[in-house]
Amino acid sequence: MSFRQMEVESSMLTPCHYQLELIDAARERNILIPSDNNNSKSFVAIMAIREMAAAVRIPFRMGGKRVVWLVDKAPSVSQKAERLRIHTNLEVGEYTDEKYNSWNSDKWRETFSRNQVLVMTGGVFCFLLDNRFLGIERTNLLIFDDCHLCLDKHPYHRIMHYHMQCPAGTELFIYRFDLHA
Repeated sequence: MSFRQMEVESSMLTPCHYQLELIDAARERNILIPSDNNNSKSFVAIMAIREMAAAVRIPFRMGGKRVVWLVDKAPSVSQKAERLRIHTNLEVGEYTDEKYNSWNSDKWRETFSRNQVLVMTGGVFCFLLDNRFLGIERTNLLIFDDCHLCLDKHPYHRIMHYHMQCPAGTELFIYRFDLHA
């Protein structure tokens, strides 16, 4: 990476006033962020993940939780994961439908132990929830890119059903980002 790229990337981490307000609001409740600016949405998500960093550093085997960032299309998985690697010091795993649906529970447990942030398609997360490899209560932050898909016949819709079944008092923050607000 060239020096100029690092300079541009680091300037991205200077929040605007409204972004600080969004991050503050998100600490207290689930939020929906309508935006036509993909960089702005990603910035708020990355800042929220950075705020959750201490909690996700707890080892998974000791009850640690994980951040899950859901995207609709496989190419977005690597894009989001790369941005997270640049702007956080957390371990980030990438998962798409093609490869990971054949993993068993031991393989998944190993990846949850190794990675603190899981970037994946909604289909992979549904697979994890359906097979009880990961319970939604083991996530402390769930980010939906293109959250309007929660209303369609889409894996996001099923994921929201799992969220609605969480026991009362389960602390899970959901950030919903959408280009189509």
